[in-house]
Amino acid sequence: MAFFCYAVLSVTYNTIGFGVRGFRLEQFFLWAVWLGGSVLAGGDVQEAGKYALVGLLMCVTFGAVITKLGVRNAWTWERIWKRQT
Repeated sequence: MAFFCYAVLSVTYNTIGFGVRGFRLEQFFLWAVWLGGSVLAGGDVQEAGKYALVGLLMCVTFGAVITKLGVRNAWTWERIWKRQT
C-alpha cells in the first residue's frame, strides 16, 4: 500500500502542484486516505485514523522532499512527454 501511495503522490504532486482554494494537498490526501481506510477497515474509524496518519506522514515527507530538491519544477508532463516521443 505504501508503494501505491507514493506512486499516486508522485503523479498528483507533479500534475497539480499547488493548493486548491487554500486547501493544501496534504489535507486533501489525508482526507482521501482516511476515506479509503474507512472503507478498507469495514467502517472502523480507529483503523481508518491509523491509515490517515500513515498517509499524512507519507504526503508531508514526499512533499517536503520534492519541494526541497526542486524536482517538482523539473518533473512536468511536457518534459516527460517530450522525452518519450
